[in-house]
Order: sequence, then structure tokens, then C-alpha cells
Amino acid sequence: MLLNLALIAGAWLAVSLSTMHRRSISQQLAAAFGGAAGSQIGALAPNLVVSAIGAILPATTKLLTQMEAWPPATRARHNLWRLYLGKILNLVIVVALNVELLA
Repeated sequence: MLLNLALIAGAWLAVSLSTMHRRSISQQLAAAFGGAAGSQIGALAPNLVVSAIGAILPATTKLLTQMEAWPPATRARHNLWRLYLGKILNLVIVVALNVELLA
């Protein structure tokens, strides 16, 4: 359970950092890839991080709960709350950071 919670916390950290440092990521990628392509990729960095987390988290969560050897009903409950923490609250963090950065 702790490994899954650490994964979720790492996902929140990645989303937060990519949102707060969007400009510097964009500038570094523009320098690395040259011009407009790098800056466009950098501007999309928070969205790419959320998409990557959304793709990786469900499979990892299901694998970890299966390895923990919970009974099927308990495994389903654990999958539910862990995926809720990981996916829904990621979006809440992105929205909160974007609203804060707009103000």
C-alpha cells in the first residue's frame, strides 16, 4: 500500500512541478529542439504529465493490489480509492494550480 501511495504522491509532485515550471521547461526545450517545436512541447508539459500518469497509474495500481493478495472484494475497494486519489485529485491539482497562476 505504501508503494502505491508513494507513486501517487510522486505523480502529484510531477504535475505540480511541471505546471509551476512550465515557462522554464518551454525555454529549455526550445533551446534543445530549436524554436517553435520545443516551446510548444514545453507548453504542453503539464498535460503530457497528466496523460502519462493517467496511462500508467491504473495498471500499476491493479498490479500492486494483486501482489498484496487482498480478497477480490477488498481488492476492488482498494483499487477504487487509490485510483480516485491518483486520477481525480490530479485534475484538482492541475485546476487549482492553473487558477492560482492566472491570478
